[in-house]
Amino acid sequence: RDFADRLDSTADCDVVRSRESDHAARQEKLLATYLNGLRLLITCENRLAATSKVVRACDDMGTDSELPDVESLLSDQLRKVPPPDQVSEVALKKHPAYAFVAEHRSDGQDDDDDVDVRAVSSGPDIPVRCAVTQGELVDPVQSKKCKHIFSKQGIFSLFKDGQKKKCPTAGCGQTLRKSDFESSDKLKRDVEAAIRKHKRELERQSQSVAATQFID
Repeated sequence: RDFADRLDSTADCDVVRSRESDHAARQEKLLATYLNGLRLLITCENRLAATSKVVRACDDMGTDSELPDVESLLSDQLRKVPPPDQVSEVALKKHPAYAFVAEHRSDGQDDDDDVDVRAVSSGPDIPVRCAVTQGELVDPVQSKKCKHIFSKQGIFSLFKDGQKKKCPTAGCGQTLRKSDFESSDKLKRDVEAAIRKHKRELERQSQSVAATQFID
C-alpha cells in the first residue's frame, strides 16, 4: 500500500507541475501579445512626436514666411520611425508600460530600480513623506539622535519657542533640539532616489490594475 500511495503522490505532483507549466506558457503567450501591443504603441508615439516636430518647426517660421512642403517634411521624419517589429529592447524597457511585463517575470527589476536600491540600502529606511507636514520631503534634515528624517521647514516650525520637542515620528518619543538636526548632499540624494522609486511603484501598481483584466 505504501508503494501505491507513493505512486499516487508522484502522479499528483506530475499533475501540479503540468498545470504550472501550462499556466506559465499561457502567461508568456499573453505577455508576448502585450509586448506586441507595446511595440505598436511606441511606434505610434514616435510617429506623433515626429508629426509634432514638423508642425512646431513650421509654426516657428512665422506668418510672413512661406510654408515649405509640409507633406515631404513629414514623410522624411516618419521614415525615421522604426516600425513595431523593429522597436528595440532598450526602447521597450524604457517605456513606463514595460513595468507591467517586468512584474510578471522573474527578472522583473529594471536598472534604475537597482540604482535606487543601492542608494538607500546603506542606511535606515528612507521615507518619502514628512511626519510633520504630511507632504513629500523637501529640503530633508535628519536627527542625529534617532535618525528620523523630516522636511526642514516642517520640523523647524516646531522649535519656534526654542524648547525641546519630542520626535514627531510615531513610536519614537526621542527628545530633540533644533541643533540635533543635520543635512547633507548624500541625504538629499537618498531621499530623491526613494521618492523616484516610490513614484515608479505607484505607477506600476496603477498600470497593473489597468491591465489585470487583460492578463487574467
